[in-house]
Amino acid sequence: MAEVVDLHRGRSRRSDDRRDPLIERYGYVWLPYAIAAVALIAIALIARHRRQLGPAMRDRLVLRAAALLVLAGAILLLADAATEGDGLASFDIPVWQRAIDLRADWLTPVVIAWTTIGSTVGMTVICLIGFGYLMWRKDFAGAGLLATVGIGAGLLVVIGKRIVGRTRPPVDMRLVTETNESFPSGHALAATAVLGIVVLLVRRHLRDRRWIMVAVVLGVFWLGIGLSRIYLGVHWATDILGGWLTGAAWLITAVTIWDFLDAARRPPWRRVAAVAGAAAEGVAAEGVVGVPVAGMPVVGDATGAGAAGAVSDQPVSDPPVSDPPAGTGTPGGRPARTDDPAGPPLSPPGVRGTDPR
Repeated sequence: MAEVVDLHRGRSRRSDDRRDPLIERYGYVWLPYAIAAVALIAIALIARHRRQLGPAMRDRLVLRAAALLVLAGAILLLADAATEGDGLASFDIPVWQRAIDLRADWLTPVVIAWTTIGSTVGMTVICLIGFGYLMWRKDFAGAGLLATVGIGAGLLVVIGKRIVGRTRPPVDMRLVTETNESFPSGHALAATAVLGIVVLLVRRHLRDRRWIMVAVVLGVFWLGIGLSRIYLGVHWATDILGGWLTGAAWLITAVTIWDFLDAARRPPWRRVAAVAGAAAEGVAAEGVVGVPVAGMPVVGDATGAGAAGAVSDQPVSDPPVSDPPAGTGTPGGRPARTDDPAGPPLSPPGVRGTDPR
């Protein structure tokens, strides 16, 4: 156990280097999300001033920016604890020891299979299947977002491990072979980002509540991937937390940028104009009871007077017109006024006569 404690406290290549400021040492793992949060707040304020985005989109930008600030601070604390071996990392050894005690012959193969599905290869296969399906459905935006999240997650894992440089738990206690650094957990980071975007895309394509079932299943799978890494002895608990938080921060950043670009391409006034235009076309095509439309007869009121053949008690008046030329009669000129006793009979109940001119 003393060897484990020493390994836990002296696991970073940079643990003896105190000259680098905290921000510079761990700038990668938290600074991008802090910058993204500030940028989102600035975008929301500018959009509000110029009225380029709707209120709902502006509120989402502010809320996601606040979430990114919280995640950035938590990731910074975890990265510092992972290097110094104190603070949040104080529970690493008890959790690791508890996971070792829970090992069983029947459980180990299940956990190994579980973690294999959540590996880089497994997440890549999931991304490729989802990408192909979205392209087949002609959801090019969703396919692009899925590819962006997947590729970005892979890059974050590689860069983060090299910068923090945390040593893994003792080799003799590992059940699988791992050769790279420990923080953050690549399995946890990739699973959070990839499975998270899959849930969002499923929700968009499934309009009923079936997406909730999919989210629950993927949530259990996601949790099992993280816990399996501790059980197999290849990660400390703070590695898993760092992977989860980094993956969530990247997911929020990517989705927010994508939403903003989509909203910028379709300003609110264009969406309102499109809806109003569609409504106007529907009125012109179907007609609205009691509302005159140029070139269309006006039908009876909503009580069905026209359809039932009942005549309204209120007289129907036409716009004033000039009398037809003498001698032309009704066949060659304008039909006689409907209120003229000598003219033709009244129009059918609920329908006005139309002007053939």
